[in-house]
Amino acid sequence: MSINLVVMLYLIASVCFIQALKGLSHPSTARRGNAFGMTGMAIAVVTTIAMMMELKSHLDSAGFGLGLVAGGIVVGARLRNLFDEQRVDAAIGVVTRDACE
Repeated sequence: MSINLVVMLYLIASVCFIQALKGLSHPSTARRGNAFGMTGMAIAVVTTIAMMMELKSHLDSAGFGLGLVAGGIVVGARLRNLFDEQRVDAAIGVVTRDACE
C-alpha cells in the first residue's frame, strides 16, 4: 500500500466525517449523516489495519496496535447493546430542543 493511497483513503474518510456532521445537524438528514459517519470510520479503520499489517515487520508494537483496534471494536459493539435507542433519541431531542430555544 503506497503512502499516496493511504493519504487518499484518509482524505476520503475525513470528507465522510465532515458530511456526517453536516447530515446530523437536521433530523430529516440524520440517517444519511449516520451512514456517512459509519462509512468514514470503516474506511479509516480498514486503512489503519492494512497499514499496520504491511508495516508490522518494521514495527515492534504492531501486534499491540492491532490488539487495541480489535479491543476497541469489541468494546464498542458491547456498549452499543447497552443503550436503548429510544432513550438516546429522546435525550438528543431534549438537548436539541433546548439548544434551539
